[in-house]
Amino acid sequence: MKKILRVSLGFLSATGLMASVNGCDAWLSSRPAYGHLSEYKPLRLLVVSQPLTYQRIHELEKGFEFDLLQQFAVDMGYRLNVRIVKNEKTLLRELEKGKGDLGAARLNDFLVGASSLPRSPVYDEEKSSLVCHKDLTVELDSEGQLTSKNNWKLVLNSYRTEASWFRHFQKQTPTLKISLKKNSSTARLLKNLVEKKNECTLLDRLEARHALKLFPQLKVMKDLSPAYSYFFVMSEARTDLSQQFRIWLTKAAQDRVLSQTKNRFLGKNSVLSDSEIRRFAKDRERVLPLYSSLFKRHGQSFRLPWQLAAAVAYQESKWKPDAQSFTGVKGFMQLTQETAQHLGVEDRLDTNQSIWGGIKYLRMLLNRQPKGLPFKERLALALATYNIGPAHMWDAQKLAQRLGKDPYAWRDLQEVLPLLADQDYLPYLKYGPARGREPVDYVHRVFGYLDLITIQI
Repeated sequence: MKKILRVSLGFLSATGLMASVNGCDAWLSSRPAYGHLSEYKPLRLLVVSQPLTYQRIHELEKGFEFDLLQQFAVDMGYRLNVRIVKNEKTLLRELEKGKGDLGAARLNDFLVGASSLPRSPVYDEEKSSLVCHKDLTVELDSEGQLTSKNNWKLVLNSYRTEASWFRHFQKQTPTLKISLKKNSSTARLLKNLVEKKNECTLLDRLEARHALKLFPQLKVMKDLSPAYSYFFVMSEARTDLSQQFRIWLTKAAQDRVLSQTKNRFLGKNSVLSDSEIRRFAKDRERVLPLYSSLFKRHGQSFRLPWQLAAAVAYQESKWKPDAQSFTGVKGFMQLTQETAQHLGVEDRLDTNQSIWGGIKYLRMLLNRQPKGLPFKERLALALATYNIGPAHMWDAQKLAQRLGKDPYAWRDLQEVLPLLADQDYLPYLKYGPARGREPVDYVHRVFGYLDLITIQI
């Protein structure tokens, strides 16, 4: 990690900040367009915890549907109150009883069935994908259809897969060995494929491409028609939401909110290259288990998810205890000597001390962010400060104000930070120029590694 500019501890102590640890896809708005987030009307959101819908890691909330709904809420003046339910049937039942306003679970006609609950307009359409171990040979005819030469084992999740698919495969390729697993999770299905306990399964195309980023052993062999249409559902008492979604989805499509959110979920906006993802996949399997207990212990001490600490450490050192830079930063978390002393780290090359110090510092930076911001927004600001240092971050936020932008919105700040290297803006920088593009890349790389760490299998 490269150090951009050293700033004395005296200045940082005087301003209430610490010394810099380092020197060295469009982000959608999660900041209220008006007022304070706590002033927004509450919207009770029921979700099923799954990658395409919602996952919570400590205070960090993520998921394709959740990202869309969070943007909807901010734009329409709502504050999401999220409650996780067991499965899709429970979600529909709770909405019918009026125990929620809105429901998300990657729902389609098959999953909703005969329920009369109001629906939003369709927000996405996707086919199903045949996912297999890459060593398997799948025989297709000239029209791309499965032939009778296929005799491998296909496992289907009976809860999310229509019976018509079972009949389709039986009729088209009677030699297949087809079995149904009741409510088997995607993680379990993929794990069995990786371990070659099964050979193929059927997944939502979006979910397949998200999960397979990290598992080169698996491959999408074929996308199957027709496509499913996906929507949200709402209680009978909140039919007003349907019209609000109609208005919002039209605007979101025009503003590319839908496509950007989907691309971000798929990693298309990622600054990580395919080779970096492949390298990370190997290190996640072989190296991370050696240090996960330290991440978990110190993450718990400072109330941060251990996966976040691991993502920061990988970006800093690739999980190498003896990592050093010509700028003087050292160890797992690439601490400067000044910062290590301030934190109480005696040996920067001691992995235990380095992880403890890095997590402590990140927690301190998080605590200094405005409390009214969503956690993801505060985290982006803290990570950028971890990388570029508090003084340069202060310059960037002052410059953002001068340019009429929000100094606490990452969507705005990521456009301003690169200007720290522009000579035209030097007169407005109290602490001099800096390579402001680096903290922008840094934030997105850490989020990229965090996403890969939290893909479960």
